[in-house]
Amino acid sequence: MALHYDSETFTVSYESDISAALVIFKKYRSSESFRMALMQAAEFLRKNRCHNLIVECREEWQLTGHDIRWMKKIFLRRLDRIGCRKIILILGKDTAGTYPKYFCKDRITVLAASGMEEAFAMAKEDITDNSESLQMTKEEALKFMGLGTEAKASEIDDRFWQMSKVYTNDRSMDPDEKARALDELSDVYDIASGRKAERDAEKIAYANEKKFFGKSAREWKTYIYYSWYKYVIAIVALMVASNLVYTVFFRPKIDCGVFSAGHFYYEETCIMDMMKEDLGFLNPYINAVDVAVPNDQGQVSAQYADQIAVTGFMSNPNVFITDQMSVMYYFDEMGDCSGIYEQLRNVLTEEQFAKITPVYMNAHDAYDATAIYTEEGFEEEIPPEDYEERMVGLMVTDEAFINSLGYYNLWPESEPALVFTIYPNTTSVEDSERILTEIFKRL
Repeated sequence: MALHYDSETFTVSYESDISAALVIFKKYRSSESFRMALMQAAEFLRKNRCHNLIVECREEWQLTGHDIRWMKKIFLRRLDRIGCRKIILILGKDTAGTYPKYFCKDRITVLAASGMEEAFAMAKEDITDNSESLQMTKEEALKFMGLGTEAKASEIDDRFWQMSKVYTNDRSMDPDEKARALDELSDVYDIASGRKAERDAEKIAYANEKKFFGKSAREWKTYIYYSWYKYVIAIVALMVASNLVYTVFFRPKIDCGVFSAGHFYYEETCIMDMMKEDLGFLNPYINAVDVAVPNDQGQVSAQYADQIAVTGFMSNPNVFITDQMSVMYYFDEMGDCSGIYEQLRNVLTEEQFAKITPVYMNAHDAYDATAIYTEEGFEEEIPPEDYEERMVGLMVTDEAFINSLGYYNLWPESEPALVFTIYPNTTSVEDSERILTEIFKRL
């Protein structure tokens, strides 16, 4: 038996001092929450055998005709059956003395109070009417009902209903006297059946329970059961908002990029560490995609890989890396490397420089390879300058060096070979040359 129920829209509690169920609406949301609060209060009245219901009304109630019919035909009848004798409505100072007519019931007194203090005082007025019966022991209650101390629960129930019928059908008693007699009988039955003792024990246990921010462990368990999703949503929203704020205002902008496309497996750790620790970049963009061109290796995710490749090129990286088998198909993504090649001649040792092989290509051969790949021809005549070869990349075949950068060849019939180039649309050729120089220093 709960002594307190708390939700987002209302609170229902049992006030033992005034033998009343108290309903406080935090806000009006829907008819469903309105009805749920009142039915929870009715359950408190039934379990605690109390006769007063206090409801704090709200001006923004928007009750429909269905709500009012529900009040009259279901809710008020239930209150009557469980022995509620008084409904106290807290309406505020300006409306004290009036109350909504849909709270009316013949055998239930409806009162209006201007505040919580006045409502509690009204509830206390008749709280001691049955004080004598409430002081009975279980043996005295059984004797009052004409039963022995060894009476079974079924016998107590039968005798209670028999005595209730006698009082109900006794026409010699006036209504007030009959109501008091039935109330007294209910109290006696409560004691004889042991229900009052159980409630008292639970009240004592509740009073002795450790409270955390005004709620016991059981109440927190109930509250979390019905409200956990709100906190999950709040945490997710906070994480998303924090990430957005960090990305927009605090995260450094991408200051360089290395993109790789070829038929290889790639681990980005080595190049990422080099970019940050050795070259001092704050937020480098490092990405790679395993794509075989043409797709004669049975790749099932080729279309997805092509989309990643397009996205990688759209980032305008500083350096583009591919393999020897794929270089022909990326001619348009490869810039002039003659300048960086001459710089490396002056920076690297002879042994290191000897491991670099320039890759030359002309537009005609590249377009011809692409036409075969796409199974399309070129109707326009290729201009003569497209036959001129230019240095489009720098190739390294040292497998140990390639693996140390995080690349692992996946071509089954080809030895490992990577081709490095400056991306033609890069925003900083100087940074591209710095990156390539740092990479080849590791040969």
